[in-house]
Order: sequence, then C-alpha cells, then structure tokens
Amino acid sequence: MIKGSGVGPAFCAGGPTGSPFPKAFLHHSYPGTQLEDALAIAKEPGVGTITLDIGANDILQFLSHTCGFPATFTCSQEQIEAEIGHVTANVGSILAQLRAAAPEAKIIFVSQYNPYPTVLKPEGTGDATVEALNGALKGVAATYGVGFANTARVINFSGTHGGPEAGDIPTVCVFTAMCPGGVFNPASPNADIHPTKAGYAAMAGVVGATYLSH
Repeated sequence: MIKGSGVGPAFCAGGPTGSPFPKAFLHHSYPGTQLEDALAIAKEPGVGTITLDIGANDILQFLSHTCGFPATFTCSQEQIEAEIGHVTANVGSILAQLRAAAPEAKIIFVSQYNPYPTVLKPEGTGDATVEALNGALKGVAATYGVGFANTARVINFSGTHGGPEAGDIPTVCVFTAMCPGGVFNPASPNADIHPTKAGYAAMAGVVGATYLSH
C-alpha cells in the first residue's frame, strides 16, 4: 500500500513477498500507490468516513516465508514481536497521513482475526498472538483519533473470551471460508481465509458499533 508494486503503474503489490497483480482486479485503477490514491480521495470534499483494513498479508507472508507456517513453526517470540512492531509502524504511518488529509473524518481501523485456530504452535497461541497485534494496532489507532473495530472478538469468539482456542472453529467455519465442505481443513487448497457473506455481515456489525461509539 505504501510503496506500490515496483513493477510499473498497472500493477498492485501482492503484499511484502506476494506476486504483483493487475490494478484492474481492484475497484478502480489509479496512477500511483494505493496510499497515494487513498489520500487523494480523503482530501475530496464530503469525505466523512474512512475505513482501513490492512496488514493481514504482511503477517501471513511473514509466517510463511520466515516461520515455515503452516507446515511448521520456527519463529521465536522476538521475531514475532519484531514483525508486530513492523506492521504497527506501517499502519501508524498510513493513519497519520490519512488523518492529515481528512482531519474531521471518522476513521475506523478494522482489526485482524485468526483464521487458523489450533494450528499455530504451541497450540492455543494463535488467538493470543493476534490479540497482541490488535492491541498494538489499537494503541497506534488511538494516537490519531481512529476507532478500532476488533473483529477477532466475533470471529474468534471462544479464544478471545476466555475459552479454548479450539472453540473458535465453529465461528471460523461460519464467518470464513476455512471450512470447505463444512469441515475445518486449513490444509485444503479450497480453504480461504477471507470472510463469507455471514462473516462480512458480522464484521460490518462490529465496524458499525465502533463508528457509533467513536
């Protein structure tokens, strides 16, 4: 979002280590980076609400390329904390620029959630790691007067409300596409971390409540 794809104006970056893809896949084309496009829109008259959902690709690609996830998990706590700090710093930079471009707008940051309950090792640490990331993101959001919509509290209901992480699986199956055929199967090529229609509706409820209370 910040630096662009580096392979020409017609392509968008697919995350830090992902393959670039055509900007035509997005809602509209734009000449520079996603951030430059967002700032141009934020400065337009009448823009009163901005939502930002960013950072998931950074985390997922870090887990894959650095930690060997999901086949294994070789990262130390220090490496995880460093990645959380990296993502938080990038989000802080984005939010600072959006706030400067639209000082009166309501800005809502949409949190990350854990589509892999029980998979991150040691087992049961996935929700805790995501909540650590969300805590850091919530702090930087508050710095710029930005509301924080914690969708993990719905999608990972059990693990974020004191229950076992394994208890997340029913809600993950309803709210994401991680359960092809109705069975939680992260190894399946058809498993998809993105929300289902029910998941988007649940996330919209969290975003709406944050908007109204912010």
